[in-house]
This record gives sequence, structure tokens and C-alpha cells, in this order.
Amino acid sequence: MATRLLLALLLAAGLSPAEDKELTAYSLPEIDGLMQSFRQTYKKKDAPQEDAISSVIDLKKAYRYLASKGEAATKEEQKAQKNIILLIAKKGLFVRDRPQVALECARVLGEIGDQAAAPHMRKWMEKVLDQKSPNASWVEYGFQSLAWIGAQDSRTLDLMLDYATKGKHPEPQVTSYAIKACYQWRHLAAKDRKNFFNKINMYVGGLYSSMRGGDANKRVVYEQRYNAVKNDAMAALKELAGDGTTFKNPAEAQTWWNNNKKRKWADYTGPRFRKKP
Repeated sequence: MATRLLLALLLAAGLSPAEDKELTAYSLPEIDGLMQSFRQTYKKKDAPQEDAISSVIDLKKAYRYLASKGEAATKEEQKAQKNIILLIAKKGLFVRDRPQVALECARVLGEIGDQAAAPHMRKWMEKVLDQKSPNASWVEYGFQSLAWIGAQDSRTLDLMLDYATKGKHPEPQVTSYAIKACYQWRHLAAKDRKNFFNKINMYVGGLYSSMRGGDANKRVVYEQRYNAVKNDAMAALKELAGDGTTFKNPAEAQTWWNNNKKRKWADYTGPRFRKKP
């Protein structure tokens, strides 16, 4: 009961369960058992969601153990890695009426970072974002996990920019979560990095200008939208610029852009994936 309560509190607080500092060894029969346990609990409505959450965390540990073997992994072990991802991404992520289970699956897929999960995460996020008032935690961790997986295909990048810079969803918090995810990307090619900076800069700059001028009756609306996204937008522009420059407002970012847009932009690595000095 204490373990279940702890996991529930962690989820409610938006925190990831603590990672083991050392890898735990798993045999293939043990991994099969973990997968079976997850299958039995992830959609069982009369069972506590924490049971399935515990199982998916164990599957993450098993995946990491197998991945640590690298080229030494057998074909059976490589297949087990793939099966873990597909089970979480195709089944657990899309489970109905089990919001905490779906949230943990989204988080785990991001922490694992396997590219095989990318199309499933994108499909799930498209369904989440079609809702008028989507689950805020799903939106936050869904965007984050897409960034941590770091797919480079145009559909994934366009999805992120549609919600980060085009106001595709009416809730400003959705936009803010998308902007935040933009600078958490695992890796971005130089052209995509430049595009992300430019699109975010133009979007937030438009809000900034509209709240300071234009139709007086609409200024308050633009001010509310700007205030909802400005912190994440300025942080995103700072990270994507990458030279230590900080921006107090979009006007400063625009000046920087005018002086740097023709420079040779380098590939980008998100904060989570940078090598420590």
C-alpha cells in the first residue's frame, strides 16, 4: 500500500520515479514475465492503476539492461527490446479510462528514447490534442517525450511547430508546453534548429506587438496569451541561440536574429543529452 501511495503521489506531482543508479540484470524469461504482468494489469479497470505503473517501470529497467549490451545483445534480446517498446507504445499508451497508466507510458517512452516509439507517440498526441480541453499532464509529457525521442521526420517536427507557433490549439498552456519541448529535442539538424528559432521568435513577437499596439479591444487577449508563453519562449530562444545570449523580450530576440540569421548554424543537442563538462 505504501508503494502504491508513493507512486500515485509521484504522478500527481509530475515527477518521475527515481532511477536506479545501477542496472538490474534480467533474463529473457523474467522479461517475458514482466510483459505478461503488464498485459494483465494495464487495462484491468478493477485493478489499481499503480500495479500497471509499477510493471511499466520494471519494463523500462529491463529495456535499459538489454540496451546496455549494445552489439553484444543476442537476436532474442534485441527482439525483446522491440517487443517492450511496442507493448508500451501500441497498448499501454492508448489504454482507455486509465489516465495515470497512459501518462506513465508516455513518460517511459520518452525516457527510453527508442525511435520505434515515435510514430505511436505522434499518433497518440494527435488524438490528445484533438480534444477541446486535453489532459494537461498528457500534453506536457507527450510533447516532452516526443522531444526526448527526437524523431527527425517532417510530420513530427511539423506537429510540434503547429502547436508551438501557429496557435493550433486555443489553450495557451498547450502552446507553452509545445514551445518548451522544442528546445528539449534530442538532436536537431542545423536547418531545423534555425527554423525552430525563427518560428518561435515570429510567433511570440507577433503576440508581443499585438499586446502593445493594434486594436485596443484585443490587446488584453494578446497580453494574456503572451504572458502564458513568454517564459518558455524566452528559454527556448536562449537555448536554440546557443551562444549564452538571454532575451528579456521578443524585441531583443529579433535584434539578435537580424544579426545572426545568416551565420552558419550548427546541429543542436537538447539539454538532457549534452555531455557534461
